[in-house]
Amino acid sequence: MCPRGRPGPRVLLFKNAALSLAVGGWALGTAFTRRPLAFQLGQHLHTGSAVRARAGIWRDSAPFRRGLRVLTLLWGAEQLLDGGLSALAAATLPTDTVPLLDRVVSFGLLGLTAGATLVYAHRFRIRHGLPLFGAPAPMTSPNGSPAPKPPHPAAGHVR
Repeated sequence: MCPRGRPGPRVLLFKNAALSLAVGGWALGTAFTRRPLAFQLGQHLHTGSAVRARAGIWRDSAPFRRGLRVLTLLWGAEQLLDGGLSALAAATLPTDTVPLLDRVVSFGLLGLTAGATLVYAHRFRIRHGLPLFGAPAPMTSPNGSPAPKPPHPAAGHVR
């Protein structure tokens, strides 16, 4: 503490680390609950039939549930890593270099995690025929009636 009860500069540098560590811990804590963070966020970003469709896919598809748990774990781990690196920097580096380094590291980790998320979601959609983001478009036949479901992408393939 500095004079007059104000926190010193190094203590203030730990603020960003603490926030990232708290968010990362919370995200990881939701990973194996009834509704992990990735599912909850998806539901909040959609409305009406998309919310109902995603809830139905969640209920019926173990791969969809596993995929959203993986994304929750990925983003929680990213936040913990960001917080850990930020705390290490705050504890060991000169106070005037930490804020810039924190931003560079945070944006780098966010970029890597976003890229990994997009690759994972793309591969998931190819493998399982389900989007991790959004809801599948309703399928209709040329006359407007619901079309029959296509076979599962892995149907007929033996590994």
